[in-house]
Amino acid sequence: KQVNSGDTIVLKGKPRGGPPPEKTIILSNITAPKLGRRPMGNEEPTQDEPFAWESREFLRKLVIGKEISFVVEYTIPNTGRDCGLVYLGSGDSPLCVNEFMVKEGWAAVRSNNKSDGTAKYEMLELEAKTAAIGLHNEAGRATAVRNVQWTQEDPRKLFDELKGQRLKGVVESVRDGGTLRVLLLPSFNYITVMLTGIRCPSIRPDEQPEDHALEARYAVESRLLNRDVELVLEGTSGGGAGGNKNSNFVGSVLVPVRIPFMY
Repeated sequence: KQVNSGDTIVLKGKPRGGPPPEKTIILSNITAPKLGRRPMGNEEPTQDEPFAWESREFLRKLVIGKEISFVVEYTIPNTGRDCGLVYLGSGDSPLCVNEFMVKEGWAAVRSNNKSDGTAKYEMLELEAKTAAIGLHNEAGRATAVRNVQWTQEDPRKLFDELKGQRLKGVVESVRDGGTLRVLLLPSFNYITVMLTGIRCPSIRPDEQPEDHALEARYAVESRLLNRDVELVLEGTSGGGAGGNKNSNFVGSVLVPVRIPFMY
């Protein structure tokens, strides 16, 4: 369903009469740089660790929208989060994603790794370090941190700059069937986009979802969440200089027709 970082993914099962259950898996034996977090309440935003975005993107492009299998190795006692091995592909030789992330240099071996396969992970990490790839590219470390614009001080100004263009981005979250949180690329501007011309049942914090709201959100998540998209901005829903910095944009999202609805 979603890739949160270079070592954490959210899985979803197959739907049976409604949205399926979800499960978060931390890739065992490895660790990846942490992405920065958006400002929440009185908290300031945090900055990416070097190569966090590149690591997340490598894993996202590797697994998103594909069928995988997993084996839970252990559960973290104080959080209850499961850590396990994730496999891509079927047959006798599926790809172990945990090992592949280390092999390609986008994750490191956990220092407290007690797995029986520790020696193999350490060998893969040594090879990646020797080749200076991924996280081990010291020459690229200084530029491997995003400058993220979490909110827009003047949504109307940004709209005037971008209107009519086919913009590239990644859908980072789906609030409901008609509202998306999109990260524009390569500018790293986060914007909230309301889809032009439709209204979907709403999902609001601390309120009961409207009828069919969860199904509508799931249908859109299955097609768009964590996918590369193009979008055309067609307006704003308020704001402007001195207005609400979290004002929404209105626009159309363009995706390849080959992406099916999985519902």
